[in-house]
This record gives sequence, C-alpha cells and structure tokens, in this order.
Amino acid sequence: MSDAAADDELSIGYRQDRPLIYKYVSDVALRGILNSSRLGFSLPADLNDLFDQPRVERSRFPQSIMTLFGSEKTDEELAQEEDARWGTCAVGSFTRTPDNALMWAHYAAGHRGAVIELDADIAELTAPSLLVPVQYGSCIYMKRPNQSRYGRLRLPTFRKDGEFRLEDYERLQRLFLSKPLSWAYEEEVRAVVRTSDFAFSGRSMDGRWERFELDGRTLWGLRLDPGAVTRVIAGARFEGMDWLRAWGAEHRATIERATPSPDTWDLRFVTT
Repeated sequence: MSDAAADDELSIGYRQDRPLIYKYVSDVALRGILNSSRLGFSLPADLNDLFDQPRVERSRFPQSIMTLFGSEKTDEELAQEEDARWGTCAVGSFTRTPDNALMWAHYAAGHRGAVIELDADIAELTAPSLLVPVQYGSCIYMKRPNQSRYGRLRLPTFRKDGEFRLEDYERLQRLFLSKPLSWAYEEEVRAVVRTSDFAFSGRSMDGRWERFELDGRTLWGLRLDPGAVTRVIAGARFEGMDWLRAWGAEHRATIERATPSPDTWDLRFVTT
C-alpha cells in the first residue's frame, strides 16, 4: 500500500476500493442537497459548538519588548489578523460511519432525516486544491485545547491558490480540527476550502463553488458531480420514500431504509 493510500484509509472509510464519507442531514436538507446537487460548507463562526471555531494562539504578554519601542505589531494584533484570515474559509463536516445512533438522533432530525454516502474522490473532497482535503481532515478530540507553542513562531500564510501544504498541517489541525472531547462520538472528518479568492463574485471561476444564503447564514455550496452520491439511507421515520426512490433511480444511487434491529440497539439498512 502506498503512503498516500495509507493516509486516506486512516481518515475515511473504504468499500469496494472507494473512499466513502457520510453526511447526516434532516429531511429538508436532504431535499435541498439532492435537488440542487450542492453540498453546503459553513463559515467557522457559524459552527454549532461555541468552542468549535478556529483558535489562534495568543501570548500572555501581548506587548513585547520589541513593540514597546518600535512599529512592529503586537502578538494580539497578529492574532486578530489571523482570526480574520481564517474567517475567509468554509468548513464541510462529515463522518466515517452511517450507523451511529447518536448521530441519527442529533443530526438526522431524530431519524426523520437521512445519511448521504459520498464518494470523496468523485466529489473532489480529496483534491489538493482544498486547504484541508478530507483525507487529512480527521478531528482531534481533547479535554483541553493545546496551549503549547507552534513549531515556528508565525502561523501559515496562505498561498494565492489556498492549496493544502503538509508543512502547515499542525497549524491547520489546531485551527480547524481540534474539538472538545465530549464530541468524540461524532468521529468527524472535515474538509476546508479557502473562499476569499472568489468571495467578491460569489462563485468560483469553474462554477464548482457558489455562495448562498440559508436561514440567515452564509454557506458555500460545492457542486456534486454525477456519481458523487453513491447511497442514501433514509431514517426509520423519514417521509417521502417515493420521491427518494425516484431520485435514486434517476441518479443510479442505492436507496436504503434504516430500521431498528429486533434484538439489539443497532440499526439495519434494508434496500427498498
């Protein structure tokens, strides 16, 4: 196995040699994603956990001896610049497994929603043009945030194209992939895109990314190519199976229903 393949397998699930990730959604979100062929990425400030935001290290002594007698910026001013810079990105949240009962209850509207299975390669979620591709997007769960100094003094400066760089991986982990331990049940995998290059027009040159508003929030929609959605698992309380079956037949995607196992706490997926 190549090193690249090993890295992928650490972060995302595999079935039949396909890199698969999963998205738990409500019934309303499911229809929006499938009908528009767009997958929404959130701004960091809109993530649902107050502590689940990019965190820039700040010095306990913001006025250093160098700034007292010169024109250099303080540590706090530099940190504020980084706060603003990371705010020009958008985050997509996924998970490794479709059978997590807590995820079904919390993110699939109490089993009224569904789980979308995605081929990460076809969806271009493994592309190096992303600031964090999903194969590098495994979240790290900690009881307390990491307060130690970075390997180098300054945080990374984005290249113009916003591509992933392995030398920035430690910083990217601390800014986008570190979460409180209480969220470990999510087994979350993330992808991060830099949107500042196409923020003015509201869409990327190739049309793959497009900005839209939903419920008072700004989202960035990633266009899903045909075949990116490989399977949709409807919750036990999902209403609208006829519509979903018709969508699956048109797009050659497997449609299943999640039902409770009669003798365990597990879910069974049944093809409809």
